[in-house]
Amino acid sequence: MKTSRARCLATMVVSVVLSSCVIEEPFARDNPWDTGSDVVLELTGPDSVHSVGALIDVVLSSSKPIPPEGVIVWKSNETGEAGPPPETQVFTAGPARFVVRQATAQYSQIAVSAFLDQRIVAWQVWVGQRTESLDLFCGSRLAPIACDATSMAPGSSRIISSLALDGNTNPVGRMEFAMARGTVVSRDPSVVSTALTQPNAAGTVTVQAVGAGSTWVVMRIENGIDSVRVVVAP
Repeated sequence: MKTSRARCLATMVVSVVLSSCVIEEPFARDNPWDTGSDVVLELTGPDSVHSVGALIDVVLSSSKPIPPEGVIVWKSNETGEAGPPPETQVFTAGPARFVVRQATAQYSQIAVSAFLDQRIVAWQVWVGQRTESLDLFCGSRLAPIACDATSMAPGSSRIISSLALDGNTNPVGRMEFAMARGTVVSRDPSVVSTALTQPNAAGTVTVQAVGAGSTWVVMRIENGIDSVRVVVAP
């Protein structure tokens, strides 16, 4: 009889304890600026840009709404992080926007980032110059002349210059990288050979006269193409 009464009292005590205690869920960590937050942040944008002056617009997305009054600091390699060469520079141009101030035909991968206090969300962009227009000429840039204005003698060589521009009409830098992505051909190799040409920073084409006649030397780099006529005297 005593045992049954004790068991009944114990059951009543457990019931009272359970009815008076409520197990609450852990506190939600939905502050995007909290380093321990469970909010997932992602930055997306273009994979690459191809000219000086190009804009890089990025989008910051979040698994939960970001309070509009929160402070977001936008940064790129303008802060001097190690990595990209000094001839490739990307600067902040406003919220979620960056601008290319320097670039060359040698593409570099640049990180653009959003800072929410100690939280950093980054996006990698390939930045460089793509040739959109090309101009071949003989003589100097200040005093260009037609390449067929004077003929070549068999066995002699001649330098043909080029001017390559990106999509914003800026001269393309580090032309050796641009030339490596292009082609230089003679339409009649029995008159002129382009075998002497090697990719170079000046962007010049070196041709050698083979036999009498005339032909066209054609250079194509990405979206730019041009040709010049060359004459070889007997």
